[in-house]
Amino acid sequence: SSDIYEFSFRDHRIAKSSLRLQHPRSGVACLGLGSDIFVVGGRRDRPLNSFDRYHFDGKSLCFSAMPGMLHPREQLGCCLGFDGRLYAIGGVGLGNEAIGSA
Repeated sequence: SSDIYEFSFRDHRIAKSSLRLQHPRSGVACLGLGSDIFVVGGRRDRPLNSFDRYHFDGKSLCFSAMPGMLHPREQLGCCLGFDGRLYAIGGVGLGNEAIGSA
């Protein structure tokens, strides 16, 4: 789905956002950093190697595709490392094999 949901820490409520993903997909990893949300990998018809950046300027969400990962993967984890880099970790690749690389 392209839907995005928001959780309000103040109200402790979840609501459907007016913002939407550029492309519908499942099994993604996400990381928020400042005004940016990074959406990594996932699945449409097959595992994806996509790495997308959504920048929120307070009114709208701007999409930009970043260089893709070396290996398509879904159901992965991601984190911000101590070195300031975003790491995509593990997941499932083409052929349903577990990926042991970061």
